[in-house]
Amino acid sequence: MRAKTINEELDFERGVDPRASMEIGGINFNKKFNELVDEWIASMEKALVGKTITAVMTKFWTERGGISKEGRTQKQTIKLAEIDISMPQSFQGTNMFFRMYLTSDDEQRYRMDLNQKIYIGRSIKEDFQRGMSPRRALEVGGLSFQEGFTKDFKKVLDKWFDLLQTLEGKTISAISVQHGSNEDGKSWVSAKTTHKIKVQKVLEPGIRGAHASESDEGMIVLTQWVVGEDDYAYELDLRKKIYIENES
Repeated sequence: MRAKTINEELDFERGVDPRASMEIGGINFNKKFNELVDEWIASMEKALVGKTITAVMTKFWTERGGISKEGRTQKQTIKLAEIDISMPQSFQGTNMFFRMYLTSDDEQRYRMDLNQKIYIGRSIKEDFQRGMSPRRALEVGGLSFQEGFTKDFKKVLDKWFDLLQTLEGKTISAISVQHGSNEDGKSWVSAKTTHKIKVQKVLEPGIRGAHASESDEGMIVLTQWVVGEDDYAYELDLRKKIYIENES
């Protein structure tokens, strides 16, 4: 994991107040979070590809006529040749749960949830022959990439939220969608455009998977709402830079 790299980038320039740094050039936080995900995937490729791994996974294949088939979901041992992660499988709050697609060295295909320990090295059969139970073998030296990513991601998200809270009472310029309601209670939504917002309250951040039109900017989209002193709610586009207006 290289969350430290992202954290260091969130520190902006050494010795410069983060708010001042935002005033100078703005920052695209969504891009930085996706850089964290890319680095996490690269770390898994480095740790796993070319290795013998044991984990709970499901073998799947396509038969003639395009009919999809799959085997039992169970602990299996394979020599890993290639991995692919395209999108988080599910979201719970600000936690993401990933599914990995694997290709073994004999060109068989598997899928595996990452919310588990992955044992790298000897097979279950080899450990059983050494007098170690299969379950114990997985517990010794197993790697939990999902757990590691969740911890790293939370650190960065907490740092991001701490910085965002400093915007309360400030005037920002940001690409956003304004939400409000008429006197009759009917809700309305503005077009996405640049709004100048005097921030009264920063709400909790969220995350979602990127839509097809957004996928070129990363697989994850951060969501952030603020409430302005005009009592309107604003949904910020965190894929764009946020600027703080100079105070007079």
